[in-house]
Amino acid sequence: MIPCCFHPTRVAVIDDRHELLNSLDIDLPKSHMTFTSFPSPQDALHYMNNVYRPDPFPNRYITNARDEQSECLFTFDIHAEIYRPQRFEEISTVVAYYHLPHMTGLEFFGKIRNLDIQKVLLVEQGQEEIAKEALSKGVIHAYVSQQDCHWSTQLCEALQNAQWQYFNKLSEVFMKFMGAANVPNHALIDPNFQKFFKSILTTYGFTEAYLCETMGSYLFLDRQAQDHGLVVNVAEQLDTWVRTGQSKGVGLPLLKALKNRKKMMCYHTHMGVSEPHKDHWEIYAHPANKLKGQRNLFYYAFAPNIYDIDIERVLPFEEYRETQQRKVGRLH
Repeated sequence: MIPCCFHPTRVAVIDDRHELLNSLDIDLPKSHMTFTSFPSPQDALHYMNNVYRPDPFPNRYITNARDEQSECLFTFDIHAEIYRPQRFEEISTVVAYYHLPHMTGLEFFGKIRNLDIQKVLLVEQGQEEIAKEALSKGVIHAYVSQQDCHWSTQLCEALQNAQWQYFNKLSEVFMKFMGAANVPNHALIDPNFQKFFKSILTTYGFTEAYLCETMGSYLFLDRQAQDHGLVVNVAEQLDTWVRTGQSKGVGLPLLKALKNRKKMMCYHTHMGVSEPHKDHWEIYAHPANKLKGQRNLFYYAFAPNIYDIDIERVLPFEEYRETQQRKVGRLH
């Protein structure tokens, strides 16, 4: 599964002497996360249960979906989402040692009310069996043994995977909606598309991804908030654009390119109209590529500036992370 939304988050760490936090900052200098340290489990629980107000993307999308017609159910307001600097404040994961002051790490995890948060346990020699049992029961989502000489690297991998799983869990509600709406053969569930999606993240180093509509179109952002758009269609959608272009009197060369699948229209409807003026079609026409799915043939375009993002309104993650590091440095 791939998430409908993905962006950097915070990791809460129970670390009274900042030793673990310092290690993570060294091993994850360009990670897709920041870290918030708490001196005790009591402090962490007070913050997460009484102070922290999680506001993950389904809170807004599902509310909007209930207010709209079913055909608009999956037209997400990605512009409003990426203009929210608060997105980086979400806590996706909590890390705790097995031995904590006045309680165990498992007891601490059991007191966290937010069921979406991923839990990673750090154990020492003789505690692995306890961790395995907790993992099998779903009490924790991962554990790392500090006796392993590569434990720091393993912890980094566990945190990156936990963040991915956090967004996958939040995305489950969308998959249920799409099933209820009988959206046929969308790319999100196609294994070939999922591999393609992950390869884009790896190749370009994107730190954020936002689903734009049900077939599988996404907006991507990197650490500097430079954007790329991925628009995914099937043949029927391309044919609809050809018929619309003919009725609007679009120029023959572009119509031919659209009909021959050489180009595809990458136009989004947030501006309030279903298609651009006929004189502007060339602006939204991008080279079309093929991606063979297991049960469907997808056409896609991948290019910068597809979704008309106002970059000046987007807080880059790199800027946010540097600000947080300066704050932590002053506290230490």
